[in-house]
Amino acid sequence: MTRQAIVEIDDGSGESFRFENADDVFVDVTVGLAEGKKASNASVILADPLFLLFDALPLPTKKSRTTMTVWIAPEGVAIPTKVFAGYVQGIEPTNSLGGNQVTIEATDKAKGARRKKRARIRRFTSLDQLSIQVAHDAGLDGVDSTRANIADIEFSRAVQHGETDWALLVRLMAAAGHKVKVRGDTLYIEEVGAVRPDGQITTLTYGLNVQAGFSFDVQERTSRTTPNVFDFDGEEVFASDDDEAEDRPVRIERAGLALANADFPSFTKGVLLKAKKAQARAKKVFTGRVTAAGLFVDVDTDDQVVLERFGARLSGVWNIEGIQLSFASNTTSFTIFNGGAS
Repeated sequence: MTRQAIVEIDDGSGESFRFENADDVFVDVTVGLAEGKKASNASVILADPLFLLFDALPLPTKKSRTTMTVWIAPEGVAIPTKVFAGYVQGIEPTNSLGGNQVTIEATDKAKGARRKKRARIRRFTSLDQLSIQVAHDAGLDGVDSTRANIADIEFSRAVQHGETDWALLVRLMAAAGHKVKVRGDTLYIEEVGAVRPDGQITTLTYGLNVQAGFSFDVQERTSRTTPNVFDFDGEEVFASDDDEAEDRPVRIERAGLALANADFPSFTKGVLLKAKKAQARAKKVFTGRVTAAGLFVDVDTDDQVVLERFGARLSGVWNIEGIQLSFASNTTSFTIFNGGAS
């Protein structure tokens, strides 16, 4: 079955534009999923020989609420999955080897909350109320806090000075051990370390669904640069206060990984769940980017990936920090991090 992609653009006037990969004008669509301070985004490229689409499409303005929604179905899946909904922020006519094209860029629906910096004092507000207010002001439909624990967290005063509403929300949630993201029309609040019951465990195997297109970065970590180290169960371990202890290297073991041999890790369900909880609190000791064949539309940034056949040090459970789906190339790029290996 042919892979399917659908892009719909609607400015609220009653007339919408719909493009599918079966159309002559459709070239490509990419979707990037992120959380926290980083916005999710989408980009669609359309063939536009005479720039008729560019003339017809609504132009984004400061107060524009032109929405762009993207659905993608991987090969073999009949019903497309909504992978993005956001506001158009740019339209760019270009010329390439394929002829004249128009590129439409969109960012998630927290666009308004990220835009204007404010200076004010908020008093007697709970984190729950703050998230609802930010979502409402941004035009989102609601807040999903089913994986959060913020109902009873209140503050008597919060100073918002030179930061956007979104930056304030991210900062206060992080202080309370939570993270935020926008998916579609909903603002999600999640406790750090929460494991999604239906979360995906995606396996990326070198030589199988990963042939090339990966890189890793390892930075030297000491107790000065890595102030909080978590043990196997997620409990925080503090370094000694003396300078000598602060400067010595920190050895952080990979959590919950059982090696059958050097290149082929094996996992049990219980061990993997424990590893996921520990990795959710992990420092970014190892970071990487891995591009895999296929469109992983059901995977999100609160899931994990398992790397196989990357050697004993790199193979194991990694956290997902960002995802980019590329329709034309039928690939998914994962930006990942890990608490480190021995």
